[in-house]
Amino acid sequence: HIGPHLKKLFPNWWILTCDPCPTVAKNALNCFPKNMENKMKIIAKHKNSFLKKVGRNLEHTASSLSDMKTTTKDQALERYDRVVSSSLLALKSIIKIVNTNS
Repeated sequence: HIGPHLKKLFPNWWILTCDPCPTVAKNALNCFPKNMENKMKIIAKHKNSFLKKVGRNLEHTASSLSDMKTTTKDQALERYDRVVSSSLLALKSIIKIVNTNS
């Protein structure tokens, strides 16, 4: 049963639905309930943990997301761009879903 673990899983799971890699985004979305009522319940219950995760993601810098001893500057910037863009797009999608179903 996934219920007890959803608080920790939901933020990253939802952010992955907005990953720039289409395969990652599609797979993350396919794992999420299709039923809008269930989706809304999950979002409502775990919105605070999601917002905290997005906030933490936006506080990072390229170097704080990566181990600069083993990562090139370009790799760190790519990771940073991916995390920030996915987080912002995930926030946008949550807002859109909530506004549409209110």
